[in-house]
Amino acid sequence: MNENLSPAIELLQAAGTVRAEERRNICDILSLEPTITQILGEEEKDFVYKRFGPLIKQAAESVSKHHVERNITDWPFENFWGQPNETKHSKLLGYFIDPEKHDCWKFLMRKFFDVLSDLGCFPGHTFWVDEHCEVEVESGRIDISIKRRPGGSKYAVIIENKIYDARNQPNQIETYIRRVHDDGFPDFKQIYVLYLPLDSNKEPNDSDKTFIDENKVNYKKITFETHILEWLNTVLNEKTRSEWPAAMDVGMRDNISHYRNLIYYLINKGKTTNMSREILDKLKQAYDENKFPSRSAVGHLVESANSLKGCHESVLRGKLLLQIKSLLPEIEGVWFCVDGNPEKIDLNSPFDDRFLGSVDLCIGVGDTVSVCFGGSGGGYWFGYMRSNKEDPNEGDIFLEAKEHLENITSDNSYYAYEMTQNVTDEQIDQDKSTTGRLVKTLVKMRDSLADRLKNDNNRLIVSQKLAN
Repeated sequence: MNENLSPAIELLQAAGTVRAEERRNICDILSLEPTITQILGEEEKDFVYKRFGPLIKQAAESVSKHHVERNITDWPFENFWGQPNETKHSKLLGYFIDPEKHDCWKFLMRKFFDVLSDLGCFPGHTFWVDEHCEVEVESGRIDISIKRRPGGSKYAVIIENKIYDARNQPNQIETYIRRVHDDGFPDFKQIYVLYLPLDSNKEPNDSDKTFIDENKVNYKKITFETHILEWLNTVLNEKTRSEWPAAMDVGMRDNISHYRNLIYYLINKGKTTNMSREILDKLKQAYDENKFPSRSAVGHLVESANSLKGCHESVLRGKLLLQIKSLLPEIEGVWFCVDGNPEKIDLNSPFDDRFLGSVDLCIGVGDTVSVCFGGSGGGYWFGYMRSNKEDPNEGDIFLEAKEHLENITSDNSYYAYEMTQNVTDEQIDQDKSTTGRLVKTLVKMRDSLADRLKNDNNRLIVSQKLAN
């Protein structure tokens, strides 16, 4: 198991224990029947975590192994472009390398064989790429074939496309090899078979493997995840631009880039499917061992995980806001407030439960307004907070806000504020430069407002701490 998950699982158990104790206390207060108390309290704590602890860890292992990060290009494939069937994938791959279709074929085919060689496929073998190459798609039920007949480098490549995990047919690959063998390739050593699933989780039938071995046919399993993506990335790499045929800049590059995005999407989708399969296997094992969790037990885990997630996010918020405050000049004009109330409060620890709510870090500009950066479970924002409900400078402050914020919202607590998409809990956790960037933005907003309100004496200079 990913060792970084162990503390999270332990914390999840602790969070569940706390929740179970709270429910037990409520039962006691309400004087519920003891059996109900046991069901809602102790049973959940012990039954879920002691009995199902191994199952939780096994599920976490699967989630960690098949971790999926969404890409910006996923949505169009889910909602607009659709997903082509296996035959269309074969047609497009064949199109990329077909001499009869376009002038990019030779560059793309050569790079295809180069990538295979670089990744250890058929070491010592040479594939000539010239006008004698033939490409066929869905001919004789073979998904893709590349044949070169005359000269010193005679070969036939059979590509069996299994991108959607289609079932292997009996003696399928043997049948294809015999057809190519009868089509002018009497030496089995001239035939190369590329078995092409999406990832490494699929294999040909044992009978086909035996036939390949007995007849010394060249064989390699390649995958879309590794080999095809490496090929697409290579041909799109700017380092190969000097080799590009003219047509690469007139549409082919866009075709290949779009197809690459589709493969990334399918790989992520495949990881999600594999993760679910593994978890289902673990659930079946638990069922067979009479350890299958109840629906309420799973619900308890979800609630506990959500509680842990909310507390973890509040600690990240608190840590960020305290770091920003430490980098600002140490003057009286910097303070915290909660829930849109301008009253100053002391916050010194990211584990303070007040960070669970809405917290603003404020930089005062005179007596009526402060520039602020805030956060809550709903996200982060920049704003201009009211310190005085009746402010003659309200018009100036609103004009100033329009220069720094795009989608302005205002209410009784803020002259103006804007939710920002540029700050997330994930970013805070991973990008150490976030704090310094936010400090610079706040100081810039504060100084600009001070200039507009003629409070130049209160201008802030970013502290030397930021430079360090």
